[in-house]
Formats: sequence, C-alpha cells, structure tokens
Amino acid sequence: MNIASNEGDPIMTEIDFWPKDYRVGTKLQLDCIVRNQRTGQVIPSANVVWYVKSDIPLLVDQTNRHHYLLMGNNSLLIYNLTRGDSGEYRCRASTGPKSDSYSSVHLQVESKL
Repeated sequence: MNIASNEGDPIMTEIDFWPKDYRVGTKLQLDCIVRNQRTGQVIPSANVVWYVKSDIPLLVDQTNRHHYLLMGNNSLLIYNLTRGDSGEYRCRASTGPKSDSYSSVHLQVESKL
C-alpha cells in the first residue's frame, strides 16, 4: 500500500481578517490560511509564525500578552488596537523542510468614530 505524503507538496498562504472595519480600541483577528497548492485543501496542522512590522518572529510574553494572542488555529488576535498597530503583518507557514510560504497584509488602524 502506497500512501502519499503532503509534507513535500507546495503550499500557499493567505491572510483573512475581521472585522473588516477596525478602529482604535477594538480587537482584530488575523487568520493565516494555509492550503495545499496542488489540491487547495486547508492544512490546519501547518507550522505558522507571525511577524509584526519587522523580520523578527512575534513572541508573546509578559510584556505583550495583554495585547496579542496567538491562537491554536494559526490566527493572531490583537486586543485594544492603537494607531501604533498600523503596519505590515506577515504569516509564514511551513509543512516540512522544503515547503513554506508567506503572505502579508498592511493594516491602517483608523481613529474612533
């Protein structure tokens, strides 16, 4: 019996976020959706790393744990948005040593109404 492995298949990523109307003081969820490029199937077990306005991976620790939450479904939740949260957010996903992909989105946090 021959079982094909998806570990070496090329993958693609996309970032979806909600709410689409985000402002100072609200929260925002960024979802890193990872798919098998060949089949289009979602790969929830991919290893995802988030980058926030830099090339340094986001590490949630005591200094920022009240602002960021890395969720088990490859999502990043940002609490109490400020104008300072505006900028580029990237997710990088991998499913093996030869299969990785990244996507980015530029966010512009608007003032309260």
